[in-house]
Amino acid sequence: MAHRFYFAIGTVALIVIALAIVRRRIRNRHHKIASYAVVVNRSGQKYLFLNIERYSDDEIFINYPRQPHSPKNWKPHTSVHRDGQIHDKDFGKKTIVRRIAPPNQSFIGPENITTISMNPNQWKSIRKKIKPNTYASICEIDVVKHSLNTKHSQIQLDLVGPNVNPHVMGRTLSQSFIKDRKPWIVITLAEP
Repeated sequence: MAHRFYFAIGTVALIVIALAIVRRRIRNRHHKIASYAVVVNRSGQKYLFLNIERYSDDEIFINYPRQPHSPKNWKPHTSVHRDGQIHDKDFGKKTIVRRIAPPNQSFIGPENITTISMNPNQWKSIRKKIKPNTYASICEIDVVKHSLNTKHSQIQLDLVGPNVNPHVMGRTLSQSFIKDRKPWIVITLAEP
């Protein structure tokens, strides 16, 4: 009878240890390694357009800032998962689901993650102040320099391998590369 009791305690202890190991591996696999900002510069005032988060398990998230007074459960984002699935998510629902090559060290590309069309009024409506010390790097879009107050434009985010250029839809106004890890992330401001 006593040996059954000790056997049961030993089994429970092994299960607890195994769960702790699995939990630690999962936690270590998915941790943020860098955060980048795409910022709108309007006459020296800088506002957050979107932020890009890269994780240790090759996942990438593009987060669109919540506007003041928006619902708490509204967290729009585009994500690239390590198996190559890309989707947009809004109010917890996936939309525009597609697949590309997994975004790991052997990625070649180019692959478009998302393209955001903007009209002059939309550039003016971006109002979230940036906290510059929170980002590994900042890509700046100068509204005045590129005359975005008077014309339509688009922001294109792509993944590319080293020395591969994205397929830009329109005339390139400015382009920034995030090259800290493969695949590279390219942010392109273009005129349609």
